[in-house]
Amino acid sequence: MLTIDCIQEVKDYYQMILNQKSRYYEIVEADNKVVLKGEKAIGEVRFHEMNILELEITDIARNEIVFYLHFQYNEKEHAERLFREMKEALVKMKDRRTLNVLLSCSSGLTTSFFSDQLNSAAELLKLDYHFSAVSYNELYEHGMQNDVILLAPQIGFQMKKVQAGLKGKLVLTIPAQIFASYDSGSLITMIQKEMEKAKPKRTKTQWMEEKLTNDARVLAIGIVNGAQKIRLIYRYYNQGNIEDYGTILKPNISIRDIEDIIDTQIARHPEIERIGISMPGTEVGGKVTYGDTFNHEDISLNLILKYKRWVTIENDCNSVATGLNALQDHFDNLLFYFQPYGSPFGGSGVIVNGQLVRGKNHYAGEVSAVQKTFNLDHSPQEVMWTNDGVLELVSKTLAAEICTVAPEAVFIHSRLSADMNVLREELKKYMPEESIPELRYLDNFSEYMMVGIMLKCLSEIDVYNLKE
Repeated sequence: MLTIDCIQEVKDYYQMILNQKSRYYEIVEADNKVVLKGEKAIGEVRFHEMNILELEITDIARNEIVFYLHFQYNEKEHAERLFREMKEALVKMKDRRTLNVLLSCSSGLTTSFFSDQLNSAAELLKLDYHFSAVSYNELYEHGMQNDVILLAPQIGFQMKKVQAGLKGKLVLTIPAQIFASYDSGSLITMIQKEMEKAKPKRTKTQWMEEKLTNDARVLAIGIVNGAQKIRLIYRYYNQGNIEDYGTILKPNISIRDIEDIIDTQIARHPEIERIGISMPGTEVGGKVTYGDTFNHEDISLNLILKYKRWVTIENDCNSVATGLNALQDHFDNLLFYFQPYGSPFGGSGVIVNGQLVRGKNHYAGEVSAVQKTFNLDHSPQEVMWTNDGVLELVSKTLAAEICTVAPEAVFIHSRLSADMNVLREELKKYMPEESIPELRYLDNFSEYMMVGIMLKCLSEIDVYNLKE
């Protein structure tokens, strides 16, 4: 039954699913979800606060998710179409072929007995597995017709040879303890785990391509700080495609400049649903503090009330780090360091194990605090205008950050410290060379910033729908 707070249309949708009839699956009602139990797969429609729904299908035999999506209920026709797609995928699962597992030992006798036990266990567990056994001499003749090859311990030394001969098949050696005790349960669990490991992992590029396939209409605005001018970059992402874009140059920044972009874009594209803004300064809960311009100002709430659209605020360096993390496959631990031209203080975005680090009050990466403690040869106001001074500032800042999070790579934008070889030599003063990560200079980071703020908006797609 539904116990969440939701609109009447969602309640009707829930009832519509309960009223489904099919000879291919049984419908069971549970707390805030409807379960569709098929012979070879289980479907679930889960209901959440804010009118958010999840549709998921799990392959019983392989214990893997084969269909998944989530969305916020807005239109009846759209929601019903998604459920129809789920039903069709669930019904098709009935035709999914059996997982064939072939056991082999010297003569095939002991594995034949074990395969009988495994078939009984699979039937008891309602797994669509079929086990058979052959002698090693017959293995290559029958191996290609099977999905998984299991070698008895006594011929385990042949595993590399079998893998080479049966390329593309999952070849495993049965542990001696499992084989000696004919432990069917442990062997089936091992097969499932090894199949999960063997599945090709999505690269970040593939993940990004999937993310860009969405129904969202997002206006992304990036504010890039500089000594002589401020750049305001904007892009309108319509279902993942860039439909409108531009750049504005100004000597300084005010909230009115941001509103001018929003006003113009909404006039051109009234279908815009949410707005993401990447800007310098510290941000907590939409409130921004940046120099003398913004003092804990609730920019997010003010813009939400004015434009009746959800507004997401993100720190500029965090946006770039998020974009870097999404658009490259090589590093799961990285830093983006930004030393604005003509500024005594910089900032960082920190990615650890593929996740953005924010910390208490989103203070992670606010390196100006540590920079104020440095014993520099000259004052920060003098240092920021010379190559040697900026090199000292950047190298000391990075030394402090590297020894804290030990990233695999550091991406840097600093006009007066752009030579990575020189920077590496400077870092050697503070740490062993082997501890210095890969250093890469980013001449233009706006692409990463815009992707980062768009991804932040997409991650908040399940927030309160202001239209309701």
